[in-house]
Amino acid sequence: MRNNITKNSLLIMSVLALFLSAACSKGNKIELAIEARSVSDGMPLSQAKIILDNKEEGETDSSGKFNGQIIRKPGTEVELVIKKDAKGYRYEPWKKAFIIRLPKDSAAVDKYEFIAELSGGKYITITAKEKDSPISSAQIMIDKKKAGVTNDKGIYEHTYTGAFSKEAVISASKAGYVTGESRVKIEPGAEVVVNLAKYINLNITAHTEDYGVVSGIAGIDVYINGKPQGKTNKNGEFVYDYKGEPNKKVTVELKAADYIPYSWKKDVVLKDSASLTRYFYPVSPKPIKVGIYKFASNLYADNEVKEIISRVHTSLSESLFDNKAFKDVPTNVLIDEVKKNKLSLDKMTGKGWANTNLKKLIDMIIVGSIGKDDKGYTVETKVYTSKGKILLSVIKQVKGLRDIDSAARDLASEIAERFPFEGTVVAVEDDGLKINLGKAGGYRLSRGMEFDVQAAKFDNEGKITGVNNIGVVELKKIDAASSFAAPVNVKGKAAIGDKVVRKLYEYTEAGQRRTGGLIYRLNWEGDTH
Repeated sequence: MRNNITKNSLLIMSVLALFLSAACSKGNKIELAIEARSVSDGMPLSQAKIILDNKEEGETDSSGKFNGQIIRKPGTEVELVIKKDAKGYRYEPWKKAFIIRLPKDSAAVDKYEFIAELSGGKYITITAKEKDSPISSAQIMIDKKKAGVTNDKGIYEHTYTGAFSKEAVISASKAGYVTGESRVKIEPGAEVVVNLAKYINLNITAHTEDYGVVSGIAGIDVYINGKPQGKTNKNGEFVYDYKGEPNKKVTVELKAADYIPYSWKKDVVLKDSASLTRYFYPVSPKPIKVGIYKFASNLYADNEVKEIISRVHTSLSESLFDNKAFKDVPTNVLIDEVKKNKLSLDKMTGKGWANTNLKKLIDMIIVGSIGKDDKGYTVETKVYTSKGKILLSVIKQVKGLRDIDSAARDLASEIAERFPFEGTVVAVEDDGLKINLGKAGGYRLSRGMEFDVQAAKFDNEGKITGVNNIGVVELKKIDAASSFAAPVNVKGKAAIGDKVVRKLYEYTEAGQRRTGGLIYRLNWEGDTH
């Protein structure tokens, strides 16, 4: 009897195990309840994809929820991934792995609940452009608040979480560009383009030219449409950054207190960056830059010869540069610059240095030699201009040291009288011209001195590109800073800004003056009268 009961129990258990095995072979029905939220603001995420074991099961509804059923065997590991990939949304995927447990009640459906919090947010794409070219490193601002900076492709992706209740003002700015703005309604995935315009740079340069050397003028006042903008720098340059719409016409005015013309205006249409150069000429001429290169001698260098060479150099320097018309370029500075420019005395006295950088330093050089004969010492002095031309060649006889100072004064006087000083016409009157040369300049002016009048040819920048000799004027009245000259033989009409050049003459052996304009007097010996 007991054996029969045992057999029946085993039979029943086997049947139950068979049914349970059959049920588990298909798997258990599982109910999933998922809620997706945004980490940043806790708001529900709709249309988030629900992926189980790499298979998409559906999407969250408008409340961010998903309810569904799956069948899995107990003990199975399930990978749950929730993604939000729609345009305008970018969230990090949320992942969770879980194990299917044995059901407590085979008749009931187990429920698995998950709250998924995804990091990220909504985004819009902002592109900064100048015409069709992207602008990198542009600062992006949204409603006057800094948002970020564009990348190498001119793009900035702005991520946000809340909602914009009204249109937003998006701006892009970068140095050298006019700030661009765009007013748009912010929605996820919006693509916003902000157009910038390059500043239109107007590069203004004020130049002057003195004895063939061009240089910038510092301190020139710059006006745009009558409003002061600043002054030119030490190089004579000023950059005006125009930040408005292109194709606008502005009036540029330059004011130069000590130059001719005093004021100059020009209308400019600002399309693209441009350059504007204007030449001005000084009301008061600058001193001539002179360097005493050296005095040499082939004599035995005894103490007396050395002393004479030194005394000639010193006395000539003191006498010449006591005259305000000349500016001393120290010998050591001159020699150093000659070496830097790879020049030599032969080159300088042959071809000159007008086409080298040395031209900015010096206008003329003085060289000399010391010899000896039965009468004492001979001091030969030559003066060269920057074009390698001899302005003056003088031989002086001195008996000894006591005669050096007197000879040096004579040399300085002769140089001053022979240099073709240039001046400028600063006023035109009915009976003559007013020029910018006067007593204070050290030019040794005298009544009756003649000047060639050279009508200047100007290019579009106001630079003198050439001159026409239109006649001769004669000094009648000499003031401290200017002189009045009356016409002697003037064929054309002079104008403010025209040049005047002291007229030099060549003399015959008989002492008669040869005419013919500006002629250098060569190999003169003796005092001048």
